[in-house]
Amino acid sequence: MLYRVDGDPDVHEQSLDFLDGYRGSQPVRIGNAASTQRQLDVYGEVLETAFSAWSLGRRLPPRRRRFLNAVVDEVIANWEQEDSGIWESRRRKRRYLYSQAMCWLALDRALRMEPSLRMGARRRAAARRTRGRIKEEVLRRSYNQRLGAFTQAFDDETLDATGLTVPLTGMIPASDPRVVSTVEVLQRRLTRDGLVLRYEGSSSEFGEDEGVFLICSFWMVDVLAQMGRLPEAEELFARVTESANDLGLFAEEFDPRSGTMLGNFPQALTHLSLIGAVLNLERGSAAKSRRRLGARSRTLPG
Repeated sequence: MLYRVDGDPDVHEQSLDFLDGYRGSQPVRIGNAASTQRQLDVYGEVLETAFSAWSLGRRLPPRRRRFLNAVVDEVIANWEQEDSGIWESRRRKRRYLYSQAMCWLALDRALRMEPSLRMGARRRAAARRTRGRIKEEVLRRSYNQRLGAFTQAFDDETLDATGLTVPLTGMIPASDPRVVSTVEVLQRRLTRDGLVLRYEGSSSEFGEDEGVFLICSFWMVDVLAQMGRLPEAEELFARVTESANDLGLFAEEFDPRSGTMLGNFPQALTHLSLIGAVLNLERGSAAKSRRRLGARSRTLPG
């Protein structure tokens, strides 16, 4: 459910044609038509959050357990549906890669929380079977051999930074050749002034260019760190953080040529991806230090 800032659930969308918008950006809207969209990725967000909380104490209260099992049932029943995806497409319902990967993530995290979640034999078997089917379809239908990259949706040729979701969920490791080639393609075709676009403007439903999407640049930092390419990841991280304002807040988009923030501000999703990038940079640095210590100890005499 989506609510207005005053708590009212009425978010009916309206266009205010008499307003010019920021720097002539139109249309100016109030409300949010996305409140009626199907967005399957939310199930992954919920289960990932629950998994993080559960990892601290390995306990699930009964009410939370019932809710999470209901979410698992929803994923099992609906993962094959088309939806509007993370970018909230208004006219292109598809089997979006991001949504499918997040459905996989939801079931993966639920299975990791057993036996605390107490799914039961039938639900547990269905969750394990469905998780396997999702992975098989993602790897078969979203990796485009001709492009050498994971694409925006199943059986599609649209490049999209959401191709980075596959290693970010843990479905396959960042060292997988398909991930390596995806990173190379995205760096070559979706990078502007060192930062990452979400997709090529000409291939979007709006048919026009936009600013770089900061969450996509942080995703790239994350994956590069997982690949062990730490200097490259750290350089990109420094570049992205330059887009923050004097309070350290990030917008949704950024125009690197004019230095202008674009889109929603401040954008919570950007800040969440920043945290994920920092954690993976720290893990990568720690792993590198351990490897150095191990190598040094093997060369010491005696």
